[in-house]
Amino acid sequence: MNIARKFRTRSFVILSVLLIGFFTSVEGTHSDLALMQSKRPQEPSTRILRAEDFADPRLERGSGLEPVEFVVEINPRLTPYLFRLIPSSDSRWSEKPRFVGKFEISRIGDKHLLQTIDLIAVADVSDFTRTFCAEDFNFDGYLDFKVLSDHGAKWGSYQYWVFDPTSGKFITSELTEQLGEIKANTYVWNAESRTLQVGFLNLDQARIGETYRIEDTGLTLIGIEDRLKDCEGNFRKVKYKIIDGKRDGKDTLPLEPCQRIWEDIVDGESHNYEMRLEAGQHLRVEVYGDLDLVLALSGPDGKLLLVVEDLNESDEHGISWTPEVTGTYRLEVRPLKKKPVAGRYDISMQQLRPIAR
Repeated sequence: MNIARKFRTRSFVILSVLLIGFFTSVEGTHSDLALMQSKRPQEPSTRILRAEDFADPRLERGSGLEPVEFVVEINPRLTPYLFRLIPSSDSRWSEKPRFVGKFEISRIGDKHLLQTIDLIAVADVSDFTRTFCAEDFNFDGYLDFKVLSDHGAKWGSYQYWVFDPTSGKFITSELTEQLGEIKANTYVWNAESRTLQVGFLNLDQARIGETYRIEDTGLTLIGIEDRLKDCEGNFRKVKYKIIDGKRDGKDTLPLEPCQRIWEDIVDGESHNYEMRLEAGQHLRVEVYGDLDLVLALSGPDGKLLLVVEDLNESDEHGISWTPEVTGTYRLEVRPLKKKPVAGRYDISMQQLRPIAR
């Protein structure tokens, strides 16, 4: 009787130890599973995304600080692509470009990575996954992608990669570099006209819009919109077509009092402006720009009256003149030094002073 009781007691202890070990093991397994699940990518990896899905603000993108996956249909005839975005540990905005994360790109069903791209940007690391967008930026029928690179209070610039059907990979090109140089508030892509229209949030006299034609070789500026102000403070919007690099195809533009004009210029170019002045009416034109510029003022007879060189080094930043005769005066603007890059300048004429009596 005592032997049987001792046996049952010992068996119960052994069984209890085994059960405790079993539940401990199960609990540990579930804990490990929960830890693994917490590290899994966000919800977008569970469905195939198309261009319209990235325009939906409800698309789940995670917090921006952990890896996230997007399965994207680049083209209906191709196997969907898996984009794994892995942010770096640095979540701060930087004044200089630095490594903020990487793309790991593969095809669904293929265990091998097709491509890895490092992202070097100024923007906060958390913007990496939250601004990723797939869209057909060059209108070739295949989705490309972009991500925020830098931004200010009223603008954002992006880095772009376009799909190369030959290699099946995403590449950069002259087009993507030119797109990356744009700093705008709004971007509107129009597949029908193969154009990109960008808007700039400016409240005073300023360039407020540009339209580009998308070509295989890059961007071509075909239209601009400026907000101008007269001397009474009234604003108006003016649109120009860009024909052969000129506003409405004209070689010479009228320059009116209190009006400001923005232009891009490169070495070898010269821009001409006309102003109607009366004898004794003081003229003052100011020019500010990225490049050193030369201003040359000619009279109604075509005779050269005044030249200002190395404008950025001058305290004047412009040209002043009081004409002796009434007529149309011409001002030429051209780069001082030979540089392969383009620069932008703005030119404005102050309100004309009344003729002294």
